[in-house]
Amino acid sequence: YSPEKRYQVLYAHDGQMLFDAATTWNRQAWDLHLAVDRLVRAGAIAPTIVVGVWNRPGHRHAEFYPRKMLERVPEPLRGEYLARGMGGQSESDAYLRFLVEELKPAIDRRYATLPGPEHTAVMGSSMGGLVSLAALAEYPQVFGAAAAVSTH
Repeated sequence: YSPEKRYQVLYAHDGQMLFDAATTWNRQAWDLHLAVDRLVRAGAIAPTIVVGVWNRPGHRHAEFYPRKMLERVPEPLRGEYLARGMGGQSESDAYLRFLVEELKPAIDRRYATLPGPEHTAVMGSSMGGLVSLAALAEYPQVFGAAAAVSTH
């Protein structure tokens, strides 16, 4: 980190899974910081700040299943998804608003970021991949790229 330099930002879902195996459900971490560091050192990507966004326990499906996608699921399957995995409602719109209206502005105020969409990406795996694609589609003025790893 260099205070006179500005950095691109990668927002990564399932923050508890990214850096420290002690915080994960399966005692395995992505070690995303190590991968990003290797890529930066190799010149493959620009210096990057990684923001790990933890999901709320018990709300991952509700936060990550895009509402617009859910609306296209035929009944009775949609009702089953809502009842079993989402506590009766989709929370993805609120989650994405939190990223865009609260978290990103706070990160941009606190750190030396390059705030434009060409320097702002979002990523996740499985359902995190779905919500990453939704973030890119719903907020192209904020996110210029998305990585959907092993999308659910």
